[in-house]
Amino acid sequence: MKNMLLFMLVLTATVASHQMGINLFHGFQIVLLFCGFICIFIIDCREKNETAIKWATKCLILFFILSLILELFPLGEILARPLVLHPSSENAQAIVVLASGVLPHGAPGFAGYQRFMHGYKLFRDGRAPNLYVSTGAQPRNGHLEQEWVASFARMLEIPGTSFEIITGAMTTRNEAEIASATLIPQGITKILLVTNGPHIFRAVKCFEKVGFQVFPAPVQNSENISDSCESGESLFHSAMHEWLGLASYYLKGHIY
Repeated sequence: MKNMLLFMLVLTATVASHQMGINLFHGFQIVLLFCGFICIFIIDCREKNETAIKWATKCLILFFILSLILELFPLGEILARPLVLHPSSENAQAIVVLASGVLPHGAPGFAGYQRFMHGYKLFRDGRAPNLYVSTGAQPRNGHLEQEWVASFARMLEIPGTSFEIITGAMTTRNEAEIASATLIPQGITKILLVTNGPHIFRAVKCFEKVGFQVFPAPVQNSENISDSCESGESLFHSAMHEWLGLASYYLKGHIY
């Protein structure tokens, strides 16, 4: 009976969150159900142990409360806002866009689309004569990031003489190193750096470290930082990733 009640609690919480329009972590409802089933299994193994029942119930309540907090309160925005840099009004020798991955079917993700279109707008507005897009080396389901980037460039009819795809990157620091090896020998040292969300702070630090004079050109500013991700949970994850990445890069000497 207690197992059935526990199962109903998990199922009800999951369905209710969906009906209320609360978009918990991508797939968080599934995680919640999974945790519930694990707890039920523990209770089955220790059927007469009241402590196990109490522990399982508390865990479920904690998971649900945490998901609600992350959805209902702008924790992602609070964490991301200190990392957002004011967009520069300076012109540069080149625009460098950090493309941000590829989806399993080969299309750009939410961030990638934002970044590319923002970089293209800067190029169209005459902020720099050259547009470079940095792409990753890892294929996803056989698709490379550079494929959708090239497709977008053709669709927008960007002149080939002013456009180049930089390939082979694995990390933000790696992107900076490859861009440096590509652009600085051509005499290009002043760049408008395009990325979205809280990533701009760490990206600028990495590109400055390898010798560029960087003018930040983030897609978002501190007022609309919530637009950088599809949900509050995604922004929370992104901000946490950036804070941890900054700490790691600083301790390793990759940035100063």
